[in-house]
Amino acid sequence: MTTPAPSIRPIAATPATRSEIGFFGGMPIFDVPLEIVRPRFPALDTFGARFQDALRSGNVTNNGRWVLEFERQLTEYLGVPTATFCNGQTAMMAMLRAAGIAGGEVIVPAFTFSATPHAVRWCNADPVFADVLPDSMCLDPAHVERKITSKTKAILGVDVYGIACEYAELGELARRHGLKLLFDSAPAFGTRVDGRLVGGFGDAQMLSFHATKAFATMEGGCICSHNDALLKRAKAIRNFGQDPVGDCDEAGINGKLTEVCALIGIEQLKAFETAARARRRAAHRICAGLEVLPGLSLARPGSNQEPIWLYLPVVIDKCAYGLVACFSQIAGYRCLSLMRAFLVVNCQSALVWLALRSCSQVAISSMRICLLGMRRSRHWDVRTPSSDSARSSQLPCFGV
Repeated sequence: MTTPAPSIRPIAATPATRSEIGFFGGMPIFDVPLEIVRPRFPALDTFGARFQDALRSGNVTNNGRWVLEFERQLTEYLGVPTATFCNGQTAMMAMLRAAGIAGGEVIVPAFTFSATPHAVRWCNADPVFADVLPDSMCLDPAHVERKITSKTKAILGVDVYGIACEYAELGELARRHGLKLLFDSAPAFGTRVDGRLVGGFGDAQMLSFHATKAFATMEGGCICSHNDALLKRAKAIRNFGQDPVGDCDEAGINGKLTEVCALIGIEQLKAFETAARARRRAAHRICAGLEVLPGLSLARPGSNQEPIWLYLPVVIDKCAYGLVACFSQIAGYRCLSLMRAFLVVNCQSALVWLALRSCSQVAISSMRICLLGMRRSRHWDVRTPSSDSARSSQLPCFGV
């Protein structure tokens, strides 16, 4: 059964009274709930016959016909050689391993999902947490440089919410210090930097096709790289470490994408540019409406990029806005615009990293935060004192 698309009630020409606002018991804005995440997939009849053929033949995995075709189309679309994986996390682990990370330190942002430092640790390296820029919420190149030591092997940037890192500055930094430059671009499929689609920057980039992403194949991910040797090694790692003749040069994993996910991806690509334009128009309209409200400030990507806006980060100054993020969440529920609140100070504060003495401890200057989000389902109760008391009244949040 298809979920009905939400529609919005006509907005009155005159300002609403207190009793008419959903937060105070008035009618909700939407007639059906606007879900936290509602992925859209192609109709079964657009690829069902090809999937039936795959089922009849038994060729449903092991880099079958449709996985190879999907990789060809991704390579053409993104403009960089691409290898698919069963999910983004596996792709990131293989990317790090293929780049030669097997120890030492890797600099990552303290403001990221736990998958980023977990992939570093899986490669027997230690994550070193660096601060982020307050405008973009991505890695601060100046702080990254201060974290570089003789043990540093790589910089692993994260394109938070689909906002691209400072690619040029991080690239110059990596070249000057002889480091690998890799990107966890899980939420950034479709983001453009200087007119180029994300995928071909740094030594390699990982993209996710998880159901929560702007480009979704149910599960899936990929590694993009112009480095032939790196990509060849990543492909071997995803197939138990086997080379083309079946011998194993190293211990690998099973990271192969299935045919059904590839078929969905092929169909999704056909309409993705149209969907991306609609997404950017929606983000522009929402930003224009939020910018006039006191106490709200928006994430500000660089002028050279067009983010895909997986989510829309908004910083709440609770004094100027009049509501903290948790009450904004309740207001959203009352209007049937579903949001989820959770406290995130920084990824480094998770217990797994507090136990690791070699991990740098960074208090993110603008991130003593409560996020109003579209992804989390429970509260994180991790607290670290802020190093910047001037910002302690600001609670960044994000939503659509």
